Amino acid sequence: SFNFTGLQQITQAFIEPGASVNQLAVSDPANPGVGILVHAFSDTDVSGLAGAFSLDLAAGLGAGLDVAAIAKQTEAGAGGALNTNRNLEVLTRSRDELQSISTTLELAAAATLGGAIALYSLASTTRAAIASGAVVRARGNVLVSSDSDSEFDLVTGALSASIAATGG
Repeated sequence: SFNFTGLQQITQAFIEPGASVNQLAVSDPANPGVGILVHAFSDTDVSGLAGAFSLDLAAGLGAGLDVAAIAKQTEAGAGGALNTNRNLEVLTRSRDELQSISTTLELAAAATLGGAIALYSLASTTRAAIASGAVVRARGNVLVSSDSDSEFDLVTGALSASIAATGG
């Protein structure tokens, strides 16, 4: 069997350059606890399963192939005139969990040939930034943080048995 997964994912959160955020006077009582939060979070879970089984009197042939190609972009940015009496946070977080099981089992009297392949590709960009030329005033903290975590669990196996010849 053959299993193919293709995914292109873009997650973005931006305050564009030229924007004006919280332009009230610093002493304005209507603006005491306002913070600015720009967060882009992306979670991706991919599970693939491919396998083959053959039971033959003469010759057995089987293959299990699981392929995934994933392109992912997670970005957060802040630009313009940003004023806050609290914190300014520009955060990105990307999490990927990719799992595959690819297997084959061949049984025959004469000859068997079996194979299993799991092939996964992840191209991931995770970025957080304050734009060039931004004017930032924060009475609290300014935090710009980017975090990416990827986990691959790929399991493959082939079992071939015959009286005469096997391969795999």
